[in-house]
Amino acid sequence: MKLFNFSKRGALNLSINAIVFLIIAIVFLGLALTFTRKLLVSSEDKLLTGIENVDISNPADSSRPIIIDGRLEMKSTGKKSVKISYYNRASTEMIGVKPAFDQCVSDDGLKTLTNADDLPTVGALAADVPQNSETRYQVTIRPSLAMSAPSYICNLVIASGKDGVANLQVPFTVNS
Repeated sequence: MKLFNFSKRGALNLSINAIVFLIIAIVFLGLALTFTRKLLVSSEDKLLTGIENVDISNPADSSRPIIIDGRLEMKSTGKKSVKISYYNRASTEMIGVKPAFDQCVSDDGLKTLTNADDLPTVGALAADVPQNSETRYQVTIRPSLAMSAPSYICNLVIASGKDGVANLQVPFTVNS
């Protein structure tokens, strides 16, 4: 009596199926890795291009030290990316300056926002700006929850710490 009946044909089929399965798995793994690599490389290139080339159609100069490229119009829970150009017309280098809002007044004049928690936030990196030169910021602006009126005039300042270096009044619209 035989306990085990080994069929050589079954063993051969199993090994051919295993080899085909491994080849298909390796091909799919290669395709997935290639796609992921291309996706990451292209997004890295776009990010670096966006950081290095903050292009402003109308840069700041000594007669207009702050220029904002774009309108500040967004949803109350949204955010907007804008470009800001600052020209340092001071006689010294400005260290660690970045844009911020220090006051907003509703267009009807009934609501004034001066508390830092009530003002729109500006996400920007500080920069050192030599005298008589221009720098550009790519910033993200978010309205605050306290901005209940639809339209404001906000004072955008380029500040070093708590000291404002230059300012510009800009319209700020919040859509619900």
